[in-house]
Amino acid sequence: MFSNRSNYLAVSVIVGITILAYWQVSYNGFVSYDDFLYITQNPEIQKGFSFDSIKWAFSISSHKSVWHPLTWLSLMLDYQLFGFNAAFYHLENLALHLLNALLLFFILNRTTEKTFPSFLVAMLFAIHPINVESVAWVAERKNLLSCFFGMAAILSYVEYVRKRNIAWYILVTLFFILSLLAKPMLVTLPFLLLLLDVWPLNRMELAMKPGNHDTWADIGRVLRRAILEKAPLLAITCITCIITMQSAKGLGVSDVNGQTGLMDKVSNALVSYIGYILKMIWPAELPVFYPFPKEYPLWQVAGAFLLLAAVSFYAYREKQKRPYLLVGWLWYLGTMVPMIGLVRSGLWAAMANRYAYVPLIGIFIMVAWGLEEITRSSERRRLLVAAAAGILLALGVRTFYQVKVWKNTFTLFEYTISASDDNYIAYGILGDAYYLQRGDIEKAGMLYKKSYQINPSSIEFDIGNAIGSYEKGDYYTAIHSLKRALFKKNDFLPALFYLGKVHESLGKYDQALQFYTLAQKSNDRDTDNFKLQSMLNAKRISSLKNVPSSPTPLLR
Repeated sequence: MFSNRSNYLAVSVIVGITILAYWQVSYNGFVSYDDFLYITQNPEIQKGFSFDSIKWAFSISSHKSVWHPLTWLSLMLDYQLFGFNAAFYHLENLALHLLNALLLFFILNRTTEKTFPSFLVAMLFAIHPINVESVAWVAERKNLLSCFFGMAAILSYVEYVRKRNIAWYILVTLFFILSLLAKPMLVTLPFLLLLLDVWPLNRMELAMKPGNHDTWADIGRVLRRAILEKAPLLAITCITCIITMQSAKGLGVSDVNGQTGLMDKVSNALVSYIGYILKMIWPAELPVFYPFPKEYPLWQVAGAFLLLAAVSFYAYREKQKRPYLLVGWLWYLGTMVPMIGLVRSGLWAAMANRYAYVPLIGIFIMVAWGLEEITRSSERRRLLVAAAAGILLALGVRTFYQVKVWKNTFTLFEYTISASDDNYIAYGILGDAYYLQRGDIEKAGMLYKKSYQINPSSIEFDIGNAIGSYEKGDYYTAIHSLKRALFKKNDFLPALFYLGKVHESLGKYDQALQFYTLAQKSNDRDTDNFKLQSMLNAKRISSLKNVPSSPTPLLR
């Protein structure tokens, strides 16, 4: 066991190196990928704290987002204090990430009394480049807040186990609820606590040890008691899942990749489980969006399944001698379940770096305690310290440069395109940035067309976004989405028709008439009577051109 002096040194190094790796995040701005939905173009956030805005934050159906009221309140407070000064939002994210790393160190060090492996896990978590996305992206405040309160719940649980004081269990419940209010990410926390009961808390020793049939009753009693102890938390998990599914209905399912089948989702889940580990080992390319491949080769899916099964079997076989392997592996597999894509809503990626924020802690535990075990001699320990220092230095440098990627929308999506050239989402968002922020229509048009070439069905996403914006009364966002569709395909009939509808609702009858006329002349295939409806609308406008019209539902 290390001395308190070693603990203080470990904490100082975690704080210092993390700040050094991330210090330039304060120079970054907002990006045009969710930040506008969360802050820069969100009128509710910009109201600050009020009864109406707080009511809105806790509403399940008033905004199209997964339910996370605590995150909304956090951003409301930031706006009230800092306005649109992005530096303070980023610094708050960094502070939360640093607190998460320290809480992780305290949990592991408190339960195992092993400073070095606890320090190594915390450092890997703190400065691994895959976690930059969660820290440098303001919209991912929800990830950081959820993890913070989740870690606080785990630390409270450790104290509850040691002191058997109901006050600590109440704190566990409170922090768990706050974690879910920030983001319904750690719904698996009750199961995570069961894992910690196995190791390092060692509350399940009887259930883990092989014995004769006389011990089965005792084993059953131990397991029942452990599960019943988590019953209140499991009830909270169930309630949260119901609320989340209800709120997710507002997002809809944006399945522009055609990945709707169960086998597609299972294949993606299996390959992604391995993919995140590969990103952990070699974080060379970390785009913000990973598009689905058209299909997964059978060898990839089968190989991923066999590898996962092999590691699972080995971890289970070693549960007596090396329980940290089973706990770390199940931590990874279990906490990833809500983000692995078996249930999807919104624009879902094949993978996302932010999804690995909590799950990879399990792999870090396996690595750190595995290294600690094989380097018990003083000579080997010196080699371990040197090797760990080199790896952490390399990760810190990589993180330093990855933070720069998030400077603004242009740097982020130019990097994403370079890291994944077939990324139609990145081309589309970068096109938006050139069009809206720099007024470079020619460059935007080239990027839109590239997006369409990679994924022709992305044009349907533009139309869907336009319809949704129109029905919310956001006519100018609808116009932009429709014009983006026309950049991709200049005679796209639905876009021309809906542009007529939007301009008609704005009272701009001359422009509406022009778009209806272009729709009638379009060579695009008409499967929904767009041409007939355009002709009828054009006649109506021509006869009632000077009479104002009120917005009507934009339905096909």
